Amino acid sequence: MASYTLVASKEGYDPSSAVASVSAGHTPNVGNLSLSIHSQVATPVFDKVSPGRFTTVQSVTLYCATPGATVRYTTDGSVPTQANGSTYTGAIIVTVGTSVTIRAYAYKASWTDSAMAVGTFAITNAFAYVANYGTGNISAYTIDAGTGALTAVAGSPFAAGTNPCSVAVDPAGRFAYVANSGSNNVSAYMINASTGALSAVAGSPFASGTNPRVVAVDPTGRFAYVVNLNANNVSAYTINASTGALTPVAGSPFAAGTNPSSVAVDPTGKFAYVVNAISADVSAYTINPSTGALTAAPGSPFYIGGNLSSVAVDPTGRFAYVANISSSRVSAYTINTSTGALTSVAGSPFATGTNPFSVAVDPTGKFAYVANNSSANVSAYTINSGSGALTAVAGSPFVAGMGPFSVATTH
Repeated sequence: MASYTLVASKEGYDPSSAVASVSAGHTPNVGNLSLSIHSQVATPVFDKVSPGRFTTVQSVTLYCATPGATVRYTTDGSVPTQANGSTYTGAIIVTVGTSVTIRAYAYKASWTDSAMAVGTFAITNAFAYVANYGTGNISAYTIDAGTGALTAVAGSPFAAGTNPCSVAVDPAGRFAYVANSGSNNVSAYMINASTGALSAVAGSPFASGTNPRVVAVDPTGRFAYVVNLNANNVSAYTINASTGALTPVAGSPFAAGTNPSSVAVDPTGKFAYVVNAISADVSAYTINPSTGALTAAPGSPFYIGGNLSSVAVDPTGRFAYVANISSSRVSAYTINTSTGALTSVAGSPFATGTNPFSVAVDPTGKFAYVANNSSANVSAYTINSGSGALTAVAGSPFVAGMGPFSVATTH
């Protein structure tokens, strides 16, 4: 009589409740059936607060679904083991002015250890930064968490290069980067987590191409990208995690279309999109996760026509939106999540006000907004979660000041 060994593996599975089944037409003699269960402990999860950036003290809790499992964690960058790290017994307090990466895993006798959970909690005061094109500096403000009011940071404004026209902050809120269109370089700063004051990074400013217009930092905080309007290319840099210094990526700058004017990185960090104003198309790239190098996505560039000004990617990474100044339309695309290629959404392009200069998607991914420069208003849309199509919100467009140039939403 044959002897069967069944091996079951399921995260968080309790072997005491195991039920064996044999397929493929075999009906073994139960007396000769050997059942071996190798169960894996459930991976700990961040229970009440998800990793992210915050402005107040956070009480981080961990939960493991496997009864009786022991959870160990580290905050010093090392890997937790049964012999390394702290045993989780209660909330981990992360204070203001710190950025803590928590690594946690769980184990239980006779079970396979869990996979490791990793989450970064960056606790900073809230700050806002404004690039002042005419005066060659950066205004810095603290944001009142209750009212949203701005108060100038001591020492503000901070010197930049000539004609700064774009500013970006890394996801952890540690570094700020400014594209200086007149001096053809990028200023890099360390952000004081307590005050918001800026101090120049060693080696700053860093050379870019001619007439850099927009800078963007990828969601991992490891890479920065700058579109160079008159050089028709994109400068790519690695970011030193300790100092914030920029180092050109091998192969940088990368070719774009004519007069690239805007760049956006999708929330997964896999793809980058560049709007080319004069060639009227969108350059799509895949991002090498190790080096930050850019490679043209299949089918890139994607022609739209007109005079393009701005690109935004929704927080799910499934849709991209491009503002078209001359046609007074916003084009919508689905993103191939494997290749980064763009496909026009049914019904696209969608009507805006006159001469749309900027497009933004809110953090929930439910709404999109377009700043219309010549009609002095803002178009608001709901986003179809399935198709990415836009539908004007009741009352849209909404009155703005003269010549609205940019739009942004809160996180």
